[in-house]
Amino acid sequence: MINLQPTVSTQQRIAFLREHEAQDISHSGRDLLTHLQGTHDILQRWQLPESLCLAGLFHSVYGTDGFTKQPVALHKRKQVQQLIGDEAEHLVYLFCCIRRITLFDGKGAAGVRFRAGYQTYEISQDEFSALLHLEYANTLEQCGELGFLGRFVKNKVGSRWLELKHLLSQACNTELAQVFKNAGKVQLQFLIFEPVFWLIRKLKA
Repeated sequence: MINLQPTVSTQQRIAFLREHEAQDISHSGRDLLTHLQGTHDILQRWQLPESLCLAGLFHSVYGTDGFTKQPVALHKRKQVQQLIGDEAEHLVYLFCCIRRITLFDGKGAAGVRFRAGYQTYEISQDEFSALLHLEYANTLEQCGELGFLGRFVKNKVGSRWLELKHLLSQACNTELAQVFKNAGKVQLQFLIFEPVFWLIRKLKA
């Protein structure tokens, strides 16, 4: 296992992302680097462990089920581990290779499914909680720029918040309480659109 090097600076991590053209890749109406930094800042605002905040800074560099570009190839995982530590990099890998909609299927860690062609892992409860924080931060950071689509995605992740809040930090829940203050209404909207989500899951299977 590769441990986080204390001599690695934020500037070095950003330089790595720039070397992989994150600043030139379009994402949610802006560029990917802006989104990665914004996600990191939200996690930091929630006073979460450094490893989780650093995972936020790199959370989609291998591509995800909703972001198909892959600025950093998987054979460079060791380089990413050297920059952010193996715990943070493992979370990045999980976030990129799971079908994220299964985080909200109501089955907990055991219900998380992986995308085809990716190495699978048994996800622990702590990892499941970390992935939820990543997904909520990722969603909040970009949904304001996505108009109707952003509201739709926010409804998707907000629909299960009341059931999942016990797995989230107090600071996270305080912010989400304002975002999802109509959580009951959102849950009804989610049930109405459930057939759409079911179709998406089948298409990604």
